[in-house]
Amino acid sequence: MHLLTDEHRTILEKTLKNDASSRARARAHGLLLSGQGVTINEIAKIYQVDRDTVSTWITKWEHQGAASLHAQPRSGRPPKLTPEEQALALTYSQEEPRSLTQVVDR
Repeated sequence: MHLLTDEHRTILEKTLKNDASSRARARAHGLLLSGQGVTINEIAKIYQVDRDTVSTWITKWEHQGAASLHAQPRSGRPPKLTPEEQALALTYSQEEPRSLTQVVDR
């Protein structure tokens, strides 16, 4: 990895210490370790991920900067319920938290 600037190091350290996302903290720490000369294989071993994962962290950091630390929304199956139905289901589940079968029936 290229040497980290002071600004980059500050961003990564702040993310490592304060971010709510454990994945963002792991990525930030991995990038800091890489900036200190720790190898990709060693970082992969520390975080128990594939070396390609660590390589992706580094590549994304180089192209996207701080935005690369957080996972981007992924596509998936569209929800079966409309937003109104989702709100209603939430209300029902709060009324009957121990009986989700009744919530589904309603």
